[in-house]
Amino acid sequence: MSLSRMRYRRRRTAAEPKWLSAVAPFEPWTSFGFGCVPRLRPNAILLAAAGNSLRSCDRSLTEVPIIFSVYTIIAASSVTAPVIGVLVAPARTQELLVSARTWIARNNQIVSILILKMIGLVIIGNNRTRL
Repeated sequence: MSLSRMRYRRRRTAAEPKWLSAVAPFEPWTSFGFGCVPRLRPNAILLAAAGNSLRSCDRSLTEVPIIFSVYTIIAASSVTAPVIGVLVAPARTQELLVSARTWIARNNQIVSILILKMIGLVIIGNNRTRL
């Protein structure tokens, strides 16, 4: 929560983030490989929080793999959907990706703040349920 507060106070003008221009020339398969690297994605933190929640809940041995599989499919769809879209309908997907890139460049600071807040709330919520 403190990180999101600091990020909010230090927000800048709506310039394109450096990381966005660095990944712009990636080809579809390079993007797919880059997206699969868990250490570079904020989803890894949420996955760790979800795993911690599953560890502490009272679920049967058959329910946990099902829950984990559903979570993995949802998390992987953020990477695989654009790659499949580029392979199936490149022109239409390019329009959508350019539009998304413009939106991210314009709202980068707010998105970072919201992600940090969400991670903080998940961690606080997990710890409150254990009290």
